[in-house]
Amino acid sequence: MNTKINNYFRTTLVPGLLLSGLAGIFTGAVVFFYRFAAHSLLEFTQRVYAFVGSNAVHLPWFFAALAALAVLTALTLKFVPEAGGGGMAKAAGILRGLITFKWLRMLVGSIVASLLGFFAGLPLGSEGPSLQIGAAMGAGTHRLAANKKPEWKKYIMTASASAGFGVVTGAPLAGAVFALEEIHKRFSPMLIIVAFSGTLAAAATAQGLGLLFGVSPNMFDFGNIPPLSISGVWIPLAAGVAAGLTSCAFNSVMLLVGRFFDGKLAKIPQIPKFIGVFLLVGIAGLFFSDVIGGGYGLIAKITAAGI
Repeated sequence: MNTKINNYFRTTLVPGLLLSGLAGIFTGAVVFFYRFAAHSLLEFTQRVYAFVGSNAVHLPWFFAALAALAVLTALTLKFVPEAGGGGMAKAAGILRGLITFKWLRMLVGSIVASLLGFFAGLPLGSEGPSLQIGAAMGAGTHRLAANKKPEWKKYIMTASASAGFGVVTGAPLAGAVFALEEIHKRFSPMLIIVAFSGTLAAAATAQGLGLLFGVSPNMFDFGNIPPLSISGVWIPLAAGVAAGLTSCAFNSVMLLVGRFFDGKLAKIPQIPKFIGVFLLVGIAGLFFSDVIGGGYGLIAKITAAGI
């Protein structure tokens, strides 16, 4: 009995903790700098939109720049199709073995394609790309590890995907639970161990880098939130119901748009479609600057205004 326990610790538990923790450290560092770059690009892009909106004479070069970014994005996704949108679904497919990929190519492609989108002001979030970055870092960690047992690959990628989601959202627990509940849709002792090991290691890495560079690793800073009285308990309940219904409606519209692009516009080459989308976003952003980016700036703006 003691021999079996010792073998389990030596061959399973300890390598699982060490490799998932190492993948979490790598992922935490990469996602931290990726998120910082995305945030900086979005701030710059918002200034550009505001400037062009107040100086119509610059509209020609503004739309020309958007078209150039669209072409670069389309070319990037042509060479690295696995780095395309739907990062959460792609990560799930990768971890379930349904999508094959080369880890370094997907890592670079996911970062470049998403940053180009942020630079153009597309209404994208960093959560999906961070999951893709995490999965790629997990595969890279497994490849570089001395012990390259094939059965460890999915566990390490689970750890790093959890880490990527936990760091970009500033919620380590959410990262671990997301990988278990949404990606694998099952729980096991080893999945729980690697998910929490990778996420906690990544969170510690992001916190350390945040202190070093003076950057908060949290997605939002709401300050001191006053306690909610008993009479106001209905407010978050009502807000949750409203958010759920709105999200369902939004997802339905997104599916219809996706089917339209894949069906009616299937014969149109990728580059013209990308140019059209980027130009439409540019026009909308000039009139409604709050739609630029993933919505983080709008939430911060509403919070600061006390609305």
